[in-house]
Amino acid sequence: MADFDSGNENRDAHALELLDVFDFPNVRFLAKKFTQSGQQVVMQGLLQFRGVSRDISVTMTVEPALDQYKVFGVFTVQPTLFDMPLPSFMLKDIDDALEVEVSLMFIPSEQ
Repeated sequence: MADFDSGNENRDAHALELLDVFDFPNVRFLAKKFTQSGQQVVMQGLLQFRGVSRDISVTMTVEPALDQYKVFGVFTVQPTLFDMPLPSFMLKDIDDALEVEVSLMFIPSEQ
């Protein structure tokens, strides 16, 4: 997460501080169970963020393309569940929701 870049250096500095990336530079998702229905895959697993682990369920879309698979989706995480303080803007707290967008490409190995 240390390479976070929103295009605004001041905002980035505050975000890196809130996300505590110097103590916790990585976010990890450890999948435990997959359930597929067509192109939709529900993944249940453990999300590790800011030194806190929580069970979550996320829905992703899988699209095969030639010799690879694209996996993508969007889900919401509540920062307070991961001991992250909510910042305020203009004396108003932000919503307790971080939208996470994931886009992955998988290429099968040659066997």
